[in-house]
Amino acid sequence: MRLPLPCPAQLVELSHYRGDRRWIALWSSPAGNELIVSDGALTINAPSHGWSCFYAHPLVGVFLEP
Repeated sequence: MRLPLPCPAQLVELSHYRGDRRWIALWSSPAGNELIVSDGALTINAPSHGWSCFYAHPLVGVFLEP
């Protein structure tokens, strides 16, 4: 799902993604305790601190609720 709001640049930095692709996907693991980052060629498990803050933001949570 593409969110109709910008993703903070810090979120990508906090995910430890070091690739050079323009578009990446971010999602939480099924258990919800890990962030997964993929650029289509590379998929990594990343620290979830920044993701947790982003996900909890009222403007984001509305779109990500089950």
